[in-house]
Amino acid sequence: MPNSAAIDSPPQDAAALTHYIETRYHARHRQQLPDLAALSAKVERVHVAAQGVPAGLADLLQQMIGELEVHMKKEE
Repeated sequence: MPNSAAIDSPPQDAAALTHYIETRYHARHRQQLPDLAALSAKVERVHVAAQGVPAGLADLLQQMIGELEVHMKKEE
C-alpha cells in the first residue's frame, strides 16, 4: 500500500502540475472560502459587543479572497 507522501507528490510535467494545483488547491479554496467569509461576518455580527472580537475581520477576509482569486487566475 503506497504511503500518502507518494500519493500527494506533485507531478513534474508543467501541464500536469498546473492541473494538480488547480484541482487540489484552487478548487478547494473556491469551495471553502465563501463559507469562511460568511462565518467571519456572522462572528462579527453576533459578537459585536464582545471584547476581543476582531473588528473588520470579514472585510479583511473578503479583500484577501479577492486577492487570492486574482492570483489563482494568473496561475491558470
